[in-house]
Amino acid sequence: MTYPYMHDERFRNLKQVLNHYTRIDEFGLETDTDVKQIQQLSEIDNADIIAFLKTLTDKEFLYDRRFADPGMR
Repeated sequence: MTYPYMHDERFRNLKQVLNHYTRIDEFGLETDTDVKQIQQLSEIDNADIIAFLKTLTDKEFLYDRRFADPGMR
């Protein structure tokens, strides 16, 4: 839902995450072929992926005060 993204918290937005995967060969690591396919995506494809990911967010649940951190109320 919010940044930071990745295991080491280095990315502030989803576009940065996708850009990371388009440059995966630069790191000299052995990479899964499915991940390598991300390199072939266009800017429109990337925008569509980000738009799709945002549809998966259940804002009704996220902002339900019943589930809020008691210290934040």
